[in-house]
Amino acid sequence: MFQSLRIRTLSLLLMMALLASVLALPTDVVHAINTPWLNVSGRFIKDPAGNNVVLRGVSLVDVAVANSRPRNAVALTNMVTNEADGWYARVVRFPVYPNEIDETPGWLASPDTYFNNHLDPAIQNCVARQIYCIIDWHYIQDYNNSTVDTATRAFWNYVAPKYANVPNVIFELYNEPVNPDNWFTWKQWAQPWVNIIRSHAPNNLILIGGPRWSQNLSSAASAPFTGSNLVYVAHIYPQHGGQSTWDSWFGNAANSVPFFVTEWGWQQGGTTPTSGTLSGYGIPFSNYLESKGLSWTAWVFDQWWQPVMFDLNYNLLGGENYMGQYTKDFLFQHRNDNLPGGGGTSTPTQTNTPTNTPVTVTPTFTPITPTQPGSNNTGWVSPSNQASQSGGDGNGFQTSPTNAFADGGGEATDTNSGTGTSTSCTSTAKDRHAYFSYPLSIPAGSSITGIEVRTDARADSASGTRRFCVELSWNNGANWTAMKTGTNLATTERSDIFGSASDTWGRTWNTNELTSANLRVRIVSVGSSTSRDFFLDWLPVRVWYSGGGVTNTPTFTPTGVTNTPTFTPTGVTLTPTFTPTQSTACSPVSAIITAPFQFDGAGSFCWQISSLSYINSWNLANLTVNGVNFTNLYAPAGSLPARINGNWYISYTGNFPWSHFEAK
Repeated sequence: MFQSLRIRTLSLLLMMALLASVLALPTDVVHAINTPWLNVSGRFIKDPAGNNVVLRGVSLVDVAVANSRPRNAVALTNMVTNEADGWYARVVRFPVYPNEIDETPGWLASPDTYFNNHLDPAIQNCVARQIYCIIDWHYIQDYNNSTVDTATRAFWNYVAPKYANVPNVIFELYNEPVNPDNWFTWKQWAQPWVNIIRSHAPNNLILIGGPRWSQNLSSAASAPFTGSNLVYVAHIYPQHGGQSTWDSWFGNAANSVPFFVTEWGWQQGGTTPTSGTLSGYGIPFSNYLESKGLSWTAWVFDQWWQPVMFDLNYNLLGGENYMGQYTKDFLFQHRNDNLPGGGGTSTPTQTNTPTNTPVTVTPTFTPITPTQPGSNNTGWVSPSNQASQSGGDGNGFQTSPTNAFADGGGEATDTNSGTGTSTSCTSTAKDRHAYFSYPLSIPAGSSITGIEVRTDARADSASGTRRFCVELSWNNGANWTAMKTGTNLATTERSDIFGSASDTWGRTWNTNELTSANLRVRIVSVGSSTSRDFFLDWLPVRVWYSGGGVTNTPTFTPTGVTNTPTFTPTGVTLTPTFTPTQSTACSPVSAIITAPFQFDGAGSFCWQISSLSYINSWNLANLTVNGVNFTNLYAPAGSLPARINGNWYISYTGNFPWSHFEAK
């Protein structure tokens, strides 16, 4: 967290006033979770049984500072894990400041004193309560100097060996490197620190931030650090450019490598960059984290450092302006989600010793039908048609309505919206517009589990009511679902999502109702003033489904094979080479798509597209363009084979929910 955010005005009178609140401490109620060794596989954190794990919790203030409070680090950890009081943190982050903070000596003043009096008691309590804990080396400054380098090496040489055999403990390398704001410079300085930790502790997860206060993580996937069990860290607050930055700063990278957001939070009127609200930041960002399956710790479980979660008497703060109650509710909501599923002993360190063992392989040809994973989605799919609807001025988004067909490149504009000041979604005085012809690719026989509609939009003013309402039709506009109501728009563009992966909008859908011919989205501009202008940049749809048909893929199952380890080299830049073959078009065409297009999930499809700037894919079984193999590769349009009748034909085969393709 930025040093400018720390509230350092402790006073004796306030401390005395708080002493009475200690009596309100809960009794020690422990409900342990399994805390086996965790490991990294692809973009996921996993337990020894291969289950995906998502840890959710809170960050404390500096451990020594916490120990100067009426409720110290141990008491706060007990409080935030006290299930009898509705708290379900599964991980607690313990920042360790190198230097003095709030008139409290930091680590560098006396490492032994800090460790024995502050850090180790907090960690031992965390271990006893059987939750995970993060030791965060909480530097917030430029990283490219000998002072920081020496201190960081000494810290990890001291701390890493202490907990090398403790699976609960996770190491956060360096809280917020500031400058130089260059990923490759950062790697040059920080890779040796990673190596130090790993030399002492072969198994613990290592969390790695990035330059610019851990906001510049865009290269984490394309230029990762070297080592095992590495997880990347982003810190994102309301005033960090809004939702339009999340994908480019870290979200896109999180599609390929694991991320743990160790700081996020808001407080209306809080010190920069924390000022925000529940509806404008808290809900959208937490939903974004869940959509990506990312672990997180909310900043900060305190009453002074901002954004605060409770008042001076430890009463939880909530509503639009404070994050405490929402954090507690969010932890409760996900209390049983993605927990480690089993125990496990220390994971042995792999020694890459190739063996040359002759084996006899007897292949058996076994056609199988893969089991469709339980949670797939179409990716965000754009419309290609639109029409204004009756109501209000009768012209909907009267200026450039087709701009909402794609992300970027202009906005659809509804000027002086409506003919009345009612703020009801169903008022006939409100402007309405329908978008349709969404080329969704959903395997036949799938069960629809949820539908999301995304609005990338803004308003011309921050006064009064200024929001969208959205409804869906399954029969080309003859009937509509109930309206969903959005929150007030900002004057800068942001993304809002209506619906969820488990929200079917009050009805049961079949795949025939989600074709280009039948599905429609109607968006209603609701303003308390008829001079309000609405600007819509993009209106895509994402459908979540389970089951459905998968193309039978015959596989060879070797028998009588001696297991011989294979080793994947790290630190290698893959340069794709393309061997042209005679161009062929896949068939039958599942859908005609337009860029930007994204799909995540299992299945086999044939897509037709006429214009794009590049393609990219990962975790696929196969991807061809006009018959040429581009599986799990990035390729600009200039490297693609020649179009066939003006089109590229993309054949997609993915076996996992996280199989990914995009065209832009």
